Amino acid sequence: MIAGRARAERAIRNEDVFRRINERVHTLAEFDRESGPLERYVCECFQSTCAAVVELSSREYDAVRTVGSRFFILPDAVHVDPEWETVVARFDRYWVVEKEGEAGERAEELAEE
Repeated sequence: MIAGRARAERAIRNEDVFRRINERVHTLAEFDRESGPLERYVCECFQSTCAAVVELSSREYDAVRTVGSRFFILPDAVHVDPEWETVVARFDRYWVVEKEGEAGERAEELAEE
């Protein structure tokens, strides 16, 4: 169980890093609305090697950010870790996953930092 928790902590930290990068991209995009209605972000999946690009509108991005245990990912099951998260919304361009249990609590804590 300890190994599973350590893996979950690494995954959550990876996702939090991607979330923080995307928060900066979102802030910068607010100053450059000429780029179009969709903004490009890094996939926030659990895989530290993922470099996929996900496009969201500003409104979509803000909706995901209302819950600290939610992350947006490329719409493909390989980006979902079913041990720690559930897909809570599916759209053509992206899916939203929510961390569960201890992983969800930890993701909320990191979102508040």
